[in-house]
Amino acid sequence: MRHCKGVSSQFEQLANFPEYNDASKLIAEGSFHQALPLVQRMNEVIASSVGSDTALAAATRLRLAAVHRLMGDRTSALASTEVDGIHGPARIYLLLGRIGLLLEDGQFDAADAAAIDVVQLTEAQPHEQIDISTFCGAYTAEGLAAACKGRLEDAEDAFQRAARWGAEPVDPLLPSLNLGRLHWWRGDLAAK
Repeated sequence: MRHCKGVSSQFEQLANFPEYNDASKLIAEGSFHQALPLVQRMNEVIASSVGSDTALAAATRLRLAAVHRLMGDRTSALASTEVDGIHGPARIYLLLGRIGLLLEDGQFDAADAAAIDVVQLTEAQPHEQIDISTFCGAYTAEGLAAACKGRLEDAEDAFQRAARWGAEPVDPLLPSLNLGRLHWWRGDLAAK
């Protein structure tokens, strides 16, 4: 799943850490095991200095999850996106990453529950903290989880909401593509 603007901007801040740049080079080379300790260290430093509830901490944990995923360690990837004790926008960002992992693993019930949670959190964001870019991601996640559970009308509704709530010009493209796939799966686009 694509990252929301609020967490994507944090990756730019992470570039100020030498460990991040070194880890990025190692990841690009496919040296995931060598990159892992650098990302783990960065995660520990950021969590202890700015707190776990920040968008910067969420970005670091999502990066850690990505490295675990690339190493084939799905359990650690999911653990990196655990949201117990995390609040605010950081919880939303981590849930969106977690839903993608759950869907990839075929854990559709857990993904569906997380999608319901992320939509509720997104819609209840305090006005002063609102990140509009989370709406498209939350509704897309809801649609994907609903489609995987066979609730195709719910998926269609969620994809339509995601397409309307895109904060960036490119945001409606992914939910529109998913909506098209959904119609194709249902046979709505079959030649007559």
